[in-house]
Amino acid sequence: MLWPPLDLWALAFVSTCAIETPIVAWSLRRAMPSLPGRVALGLGLQAATHPALWYAVEQFSPRWLYLVVAESGVTGVEWALLYAAVRRFGAEPITPLRAGGIALLANVTTTLAGLWMVPLFMQWLGYGV
Repeated sequence: MLWPPLDLWALAFVSTCAIETPIVAWSLRRAMPSLPGRVALGLGLQAATHPALWYAVEQFSPRWLYLVVAESGVTGVEWALLYAAVRRFGAEPITPLRAGGIALLANVTTTLAGLWMVPLFMQWLGYGV
């Protein structure tokens, strides 16, 4: 059986997009005036990192190591992608520190939410906890 199951990943992906995209969109409102552009960037960051994050789960034991290594890696990748996108498409410059802060805020928020939501999703889908 594929682990984590695709339906669990899909719920987590949609939830992550719903949480992180508004954080990114709001945080970049001056640097990128286009709301559709900010939303596309937020969704693009998730599409670029979330599948790899979830399927890296099997590589880490204990699970706390997964949280530290995988979430740090995703935050770093999203930091770089966010900074590069705003430099290329933004109307106002953004510092690397600000880009990192936005990526960190978004990822800490979804990590904490995920620690609460994933067990609920597993139970709801019938996988047990």
